[in-house]
Amino acid sequence: MDSLFIDNNYKYEYKKIKISDLLDYINHKQWNINPEYQRNDPWSEKNKTRLIDSIFHNYFIPPIIISNNQVIDGKQRIQAISKFKNNNLYYFSSQSNKIYFKDLQNGDQSKFLNFEINYVELENLNDEEIRDTFLRINETSIKLNKDETRMAKCIPAIREFIENITKNDSFTKLCKSKSNDKRFKQSNLIIRLLAILAMPGCKKGVRSYMDQLILDNKLLTNEEINQGDFIKTFEDMYKIFGTDTIPNKSFNTIFEAIFIAYYNNIKNRSSYLAHKDKIKQSIKKIIKEISDDQMGGGIKFDSKVYIDKRIEKVEKILQEYELDTKRTLSHDEKLKIWNENKHRCKSCNKEFTNFNEVEFDHIQPYSKGGKTQVENTQMLCKNCNRSKSNKQ
Repeated sequence: MDSLFIDNNYKYEYKKIKISDLLDYINHKQWNINPEYQRNDPWSEKNKTRLIDSIFHNYFIPPIIISNNQVIDGKQRIQAISKFKNNNLYYFSSQSNKIYFKDLQNGDQSKFLNFEINYVELENLNDEEIRDTFLRINETSIKLNKDETRMAKCIPAIREFIENITKNDSFTKLCKSKSNDKRFKQSNLIIRLLAILAMPGCKKGVRSYMDQLILDNKLLTNEEINQGDFIKTFEDMYKIFGTDTIPNKSFNTIFEAIFIAYYNNIKNRSSYLAHKDKIKQSIKKIIKEISDDQMGGGIKFDSKVYIDKRIEKVEKILQEYELDTKRTLSHDEKLKIWNENKHRCKSCNKEFTNFNEVEFDHIQPYSKGGKTQVENTQMLCKNCNRSKSNKQ
């Protein structure tokens, strides 16, 4: 088989250039930043300002790429630098004041002009190869989406929390429709859940709060946030709902309503699991109702008020299966069962001679959601009660 590698005599060299020299090159047209294949000026003012801020904070800036004195990549960076130097662009100081180049002290102006920009010079390329290089650079680049941007901004502790959650097997199975998480769709869902749980009552917009939350060093000390309970909730949700309950349409809307309602009442999980089939069927009946509640999209339907309404729909179903905090019957309730069962063991029919011989037993175990009430209680002798316990 012939080699797939094509020999050519391309050469490239990494170099540095001071901003002052770079601007001279552009002003005197030694470098052409507007060859016919170049784009106009797609950068927003925010992007330009962030570049200037990166220079002052000495962040890495991708190198400019030139060939035959044509700027193949880096036009937007050069224009932003030039605009700032000519006082047509500002950046924000640490006190959020607008700062133009003319506002800088002489020493800072000098540092800015002497700041070195990296560039790569490609040699021995003809016009067709230069155009092809431009296309290869720009056609293969993918802009960060909002989810990727959030994850990039996350402080390390929150990023680690999110990564641990997204590795959970039950969570990934539940998110089957979002199995390709290369662009952080699942991670963004976790941030939404954190935001809903941690949002103060005075806040309204969940989306804007998500951007604030990922920078909060105190978030994971919030008593509302517990990684273990997150994982337990996902595991229980998978046991109860599997992958056939939450549809792809409005997935996040439905998922977060169920998650938050369950998470906030996780103390009842044994009862919920004991009644999982009933809960699943009840939830299925309100899926469309939850989905329709956010139809139309927009910030209004994504506000905390609307999200809470959707959570309440799920909580109303779960309330029916909450654990009973009452552990024992009253004397009158026991006496009622004693008389109704004619003083006999429900299992072996043994007749009791003394009320104190009786053991009052939950028909459906308390640990599995059984209520402590007359309808769920039977009289057993000690042997029958022990026998029942051994079989559970």
